[in-house]
Amino acid sequence: MEEKSEDFSMSEKNTQAGIDGQQDTSTQSLLDSKDHFSWEDQGCLCSFVPKRYMVTFLAMFGFFNAYALRVNLSVAMVAMVNNVTKFGHHLEIEDVAEFNWDTQLQGLILGSFFFGYITTQIPGGFLASKYGGKNFFGGGILLASILTMLTPVATRRSVSWLIALRILEGVAQGVIYSSNHAVMSRWAPVLERSKMVALTTSGSFIGTLFAMPVSGILVKMYGWPAVFYFFGVLGIFWSLLWFFMVTDSPSQHPKISKKELNYIEQSLKGESETENCVVPWKSIFLSPAVWAIVAAHFCQNWGYYTLLTTLPTYMKTVLGIELLATGFLSSLPYLVMTAVLHLSGFTSDFLLAKRCCTTTCVRKVCVCIGFLFQAIFTVSVGYTTSVDTAVILLIFGVGMGGLVWSGFSVNIIDIGPRYSGLLMGISNCIATVPGIAGPPIAGALTPNETVAEWRSVFFISGSISFLGCIVFGLLATGVKQEWNDNEYKVVPSSPVNLSD
Repeated sequence: MEEKSEDFSMSEKNTQAGIDGQQDTSTQSLLDSKDHFSWEDQGCLCSFVPKRYMVTFLAMFGFFNAYALRVNLSVAMVAMVNNVTKFGHHLEIEDVAEFNWDTQLQGLILGSFFFGYITTQIPGGFLASKYGGKNFFGGGILLASILTMLTPVATRRSVSWLIALRILEGVAQGVIYSSNHAVMSRWAPVLERSKMVALTTSGSFIGTLFAMPVSGILVKMYGWPAVFYFFGVLGIFWSLLWFFMVTDSPSQHPKISKKELNYIEQSLKGESETENCVVPWKSIFLSPAVWAIVAAHFCQNWGYYTLLTTLPTYMKTVLGIELLATGFLSSLPYLVMTAVLHLSGFTSDFLLAKRCCTTTCVRKVCVCIGFLFQAIFTVSVGYTTSVDTAVILLIFGVGMGGLVWSGFSVNIIDIGPRYSGLLMGISNCIATVPGIAGPPIAGALTPNETVAEWRSVFFISGSISFLGCIVFGLLATGVKQEWNDNEYKVVPSSPVNLSD
């Protein structure tokens, strides 16, 4: 394909907006293109559905399934360890709890997923960056779906079998975030990164939003095993669509229009190509920009995973909310989170297209404001005696995490598009620690499940959010790092060299 360098020449202008006063070069070059945002060039007039949007929405529903598979246990467990009233033939029937697990064992079961999840983050990111993310993304969710359908059998066999199965589910899902970033780095044009990445990752919150109330309904009507059968089948169905309709890169897609392919390739100019290249491990691990993302990711996940797994229990035992209402109310924070993530993603791209702010400024504002609101709302939950107020604070405390995600998640592609899958693997590996430590710590801090005990859980979560605001505000940048291009070297006839 012939490149029109005059349309994508580097601008020598330096905007004064933002923290570091620099404009990301790839963003600036696309801004200087005379028709960079033409709908015709984006393929909308010559193709019924632009293929990059098809990939984006399928990836979003991939995350939808992944998180539905992940969180359904937190709702089902309420019924598994507590007496449940269900309805049948106009009668109310009380089912006696099938399992007698204390809060610490419940925390271990809920956290066991992350023991497996952490093991495949970096290997999955490395392989996805090198070979493409399609098969890793789809394969991970397919395997997790099959394992989910085996959950009732494993649980009734022994709690050890359940824990082992959840660990294997974590292994399967450990590749999905890094794989998605590898796919997006090849499909998302520079000025559409924020909204496309926001749309894909919002699937995790939509999945949570859907899974919690639906799980409550399924438990009420059909018993807790139905939860795992339903979401397992849903995940398998999605996997078949993904493998059939998606390719690793636009150039491999048989039905993409020439204009859409031209638009994407000119925007990215091969910046995500990594086959046979030397991975700059040393430069990556010494980069302050990388550690800013890791810190934000870690701090966001601490509050998110803690509340994700314990919120249904808190609402039932402390706030005294009935099970069906618990599933519904527990999903509301993720509705707000989804709305905030989409709004901030579209707003970020708009500000960059209008040259109102630098990439650095946009990313820092999203992350820091999101963390500050999270800290305030989350800590406040422990100091209110009103059920309604507590629910509202929880909804917005979790929901403002959408701002945080729209900042650091896209920032990975900003600073190192060529290694975005690997960078997400590194970041998500470290950010998995809260998933391992958070639920057990919450369980250990709340043996009697009193308001005072839960106050400690919320205070720790809020303090960690505030720490994330400080670290990202000081270290983050939106400028593509030198090691993304300067250390790009082709190795003639050997596999990837792991040395710097």
